[in-house]
Amino acid sequence: MSEQIAPRQRVATTAPGGAGRHKRMPALDGLRGIGIVAVVVFHLNPSWLPGGYLGVDVFFVVSGFLITGLLLDLFSPGAPIAPALRQFWARRARRLLPALVVLLFATAVAACFVAHDAVPELRVDVPAALAFVANWRFLLHHDNYFQAIGRPPLLQHLWSLGVEEQFYLIWPFVVLGVVVVARRSAAKVLLWSSLGLSLASAVAMGVLFVPGHDASNVYYNTFCHASGLLIGGALAAATRGSRPPQGATAARRRARVGFVALAGLGGMLVFLASYDTFTYRGGIFLASALTGLVLVLALQPGPVQGLLCVRPLRYLGTRSYSLYLWHWPVIQLTRPDIDIALSGVPLLTLRLVLMLSASEISYRFVEQPFRTGRAQAAIRAWRRASRNFTLVSGTAVACAVCVTGIALAVVNPPPLSPALAAGSTPAARAHLVAASATTTTTVAPPPTTTATRGATATTTTVAPQPATSRPATPAPGRLGGGRAPGPHTSPTATTSSTTSTSSPNLSATSTPSAAGRRHLHPQGHKAHSTGKAHPARRSKLGKDYLAIGDSVMVAASVALEQRLHDDIVVDAAISRQVWTGIDRLQEYKAGGYLAGLKAVIIGLGTNGPMTPQDVAQIRALCAGVPLLVFVNVRVPDPWQSETNDSLAAVAHQPGVRVADWYKASAAPGALWPDGIHPDPEGQVIYANLIAAALGLTARTHHEPKHKHKQRASPARSEADLVTAGTVAAGGQSPRP
Repeated sequence: MSEQIAPRQRVATTAPGGAGRHKRMPALDGLRGIGIVAVVVFHLNPSWLPGGYLGVDVFFVVSGFLITGLLLDLFSPGAPIAPALRQFWARRARRLLPALVVLLFATAVAACFVAHDAVPELRVDVPAALAFVANWRFLLHHDNYFQAIGRPPLLQHLWSLGVEEQFYLIWPFVVLGVVVVARRSAAKVLLWSSLGLSLASAVAMGVLFVPGHDASNVYYNTFCHASGLLIGGALAAATRGSRPPQGATAARRRARVGFVALAGLGGMLVFLASYDTFTYRGGIFLASALTGLVLVLALQPGPVQGLLCVRPLRYLGTRSYSLYLWHWPVIQLTRPDIDIALSGVPLLTLRLVLMLSASEISYRFVEQPFRTGRAQAAIRAWRRASRNFTLVSGTAVACAVCVTGIALAVVNPPPLSPALAAGSTPAARAHLVAASATTTTTVAPPPTTTATRGATATTTTVAPQPATSRPATPAPGRLGGGRAPGPHTSPTATTSSTTSTSSPNLSATSTPSAAGRRHLHPQGHKAHSTGKAHPARRSKLGKDYLAIGDSVMVAASVALEQRLHDDIVVDAAISRQVWTGIDRLQEYKAGGYLAGLKAVIIGLGTNGPMTPQDVAQIRALCAGVPLLVFVNVRVPDPWQSETNDSLAAVAHQPGVRVADWYKASAAPGALWPDGIHPDPEGQVIYANLIAAALGLTARTHHEPKHKHKQRASPARSEADLVTAGTVAAGGQSPRP
């Protein structure tokens, strides 16, 4: 990606069958053009090209090939080593830094004006990008490259630049060592060394990858993701001094092999999704190998070379670095119906125009002048012509840096709600211990999770509908039709004085930072009010409902507990994936906590797709619970439809209900600017939606008998947004 073939650039190898120092290689521009098209399409919408992320590995192979050839030339016998290294790194700096600095400055300024939520991360990401360690920054911060919720980091795409530059820092010493030790057989030794290291990198990726889990620990990892760069290095050594077979028969064979390799690479771009296990256990290595095969065949005249030399691909290839730099911020600053009131084709057109314009300006007025030396010559001329040039230019640069730094320091996003700032509900931080009904379960909250950008999920509590009455629908903006809690209203202010029992302190209304160990007494908790006696609950949780979700549920947890009169355990955490939610449900199952519940609510699928297999596993774990409620999702990511389709497929199954948060959240003013998390009014809508799915009436025996004025209902009530199958458990719906 970072090593391009400019119109006047020559390939630094001397192989007759490869590319000589004085031979142009436009076919490599075409190959790079394929890579940048794949990456841009994938980032615009992964469903359009599921394997488009492999375009980065195409860049890696081409860069490894060009850089290794250049190093072999610089370290030729008799050449001084220190000047060669200085020359190599100076060329890297001229090639990468000018355009990168301009991008960082423009992105920081844009974020300070139109994307305040991105500013806190830029304070760390900008220095990491300048130091070329962005990949490790995102790895250690657990930023999922493929499943980001909300606005991903504006500089997340620079992870690949970090991998390349770290390779460029280490690889020259490897090549130098081989040249010094092996001398005449240096090319052969480097070939086999590169292949061995490439295989080791691929094996490390496969071993460290855990199927079904976040792949960031291997995808961002330089040592696990260097196979493409090393394959390129091996090819540079293999083609050095070699002559390919000549003649018509050899040409036809090369053409057949080349088209098969191109077809294989194209198939992987179309079909190899980022969440496939094969991607990390051989897929990326295979794509790199196919790219290398195409590259070698493109060195010779023939159909493959001709295909890669078409003008549009060459144009995009020569500008691939600038296009790669600019495309990601453009996409993340123009999110449909969030940052800009456009979507569909008009938005796509605007994005493409902005990407191509920015990349062309960067290529013509930043990259090329510094790469060819014109910019340096102009600076020297201005310095000679003006006595104050150094002072003026230094002052201008210092002012720009200071203004940008101050802006990044003082601009802050709107504060998170206390629930989201905590990162999870107390129940999500509690350690579940299996215990019998007569023993005490010790619940010790682990260290509080730090709130992370963009984590989202929906936890919904749903109980069966009463068999004797039709549920009334609460008005939006109200909790159960009663008075909405004001700033001085306690979380349980709407609870009736006739409530007979109190639940254990394992809910989102608990103080998130409560320290020490808590003890959950499953059955023998005291009543917090007197009145008509109720039989003790059978659930060891002391609640009727259990909700498991992610940050959408975290945001609405207080409203949800108020609406259900603290008769629910809300176990929700930001950034929770579907598989982690299923693991948590398994813990409740193993501890016997599901027995006696009236309903389990699942609000997962916001941070990644929920597949039909996931739904089936959740239903199996909840076997024996009278009602299972799923809440579908609203998230501006491709897996929204996959998750909602998986839930719609079981909406009419016995004992299953689906609460349509996707439609309910479409109400104006229901979401924060990220388009995912419910704002205060949306939290009430969310809670009422869950209550309707559980069959709770607007006025239950828990609520005061006096009426309060309600706001007008929306066009569709919460009850209309619940798709329900027949409730299991002997055909009788448990009462709220």
